[in-house]
Amino acid sequence: AYADNDADKKVVERWVNKVYNGDDRDYAIENVTDDFPLEPWLAWYDSISVDYGTSEVTILEMVAEAGAVAVHWDFKGISNAEASQGKVVENSGMSLIKVVNGKIASDTGYWPTLAEHQQLGYTLVEPQEKAVQQVILAYHEGIKTHDHEINRKIFDETYLTLNHNDSTDTWHSTFRDHMHTDLPPDWFDQVEYDSQVEFVRTTIRNDNAAVDVIETGGVKNPELGTESSWNRYRNVWLLHKNANNEWKIVGAVFLGAVD
Repeated sequence: AYADNDADKKVVERWVNKVYNGDDRDYAIENVTDDFPLEPWLAWYDSISVDYGTSEVTILEMVAEAGAVAVHWDFKGISNAEASQGKVVENSGMSLIKVVNGKIASDTGYWPTLAEHQQLGYTLVEPQEKAVQQVILAYHEGIKTHDHEINRKIFDETYLTLNHNDSTDTWHSTFRDHMHTDLPPDWFDQVEYDSQVEFVRTTIRNDNAAVDVIETGGVKNPELGTESSWNRYRNVWLLHKNANNEWKIVGAVFLGAVD
């Protein structure tokens, strides 16, 4: 068993020196098992070669057991990427490499990508999904609490809506060019409002977002004796991040009841 473990370590050591330090792509192709995921691995390997023109992996320690070799390694490379040309990255990581009959059966690495990105000079952007979704929740809460600042807080200057009428199967639209300064309607303080929001999908592209939701709720005006409700209505809210770094609603597509 010990002899097998030592042999597996030597296989891995040759793999690291020839493939990662020697850029020997042919050696890699010839020394993997038939079930090794060669195509996706080569795509990843080639991307590393492009990103780092000069690089070196140093094995610090190896532990082998039953065909599995855990490798603790250091990496040093010089970036080739246009945005980080010439920057030096030094990182440490772990790999689990499986060896079968003297060939590589799998090679999976783990390393702190945050440290890598920081050394390359990239600034990480805080995830925006929760911030975008919170605008939708704040809109419903503003109606419920009769917040007269709701339009200023939630909407951008322009607001476009498309509304599908389920009973007539027709569409109509509205457009307002000063939504953020409009006051709520007269009935705003009179209604009792409730709504539940189920987030289906949130898509963000740069400073624009689309939030696909399913909403259930109701509104009641005790003074007028009117009420209405909606059950599982699908809406898509459109948002834009303005110059003040605030997400604001700029449009909505009201698609009607979910089938």
